[in-house]
Amino acid sequence: MSKGNRWIQGARSKMKKKGTVGAFTEWCKRQGYSGVTSACIEKGLKSKSLTIKRRAAFAKAMRSMKRKKK
Repeated sequence: MSKGNRWIQGARSKMKKKGTVGAFTEWCKRQGYSGVTSACIEKGLKSKSLTIKRRAAFAKAMRSMKRKKK
């Protein structure tokens, strides 16, 4: 596998190092969702917070990659 195909592992390790693994899930739960749902991702993408927008975009990308793989 080339280095370009391993960006997810790099992102995951950065999240682990920063302690932000699961941060978007917790945000979604605080907003009243059961977890990371399509509606939560859309709300996050419309958020004023740049951090939440980035986390929502990442969640959306991961979700679309997971669905393509099957």
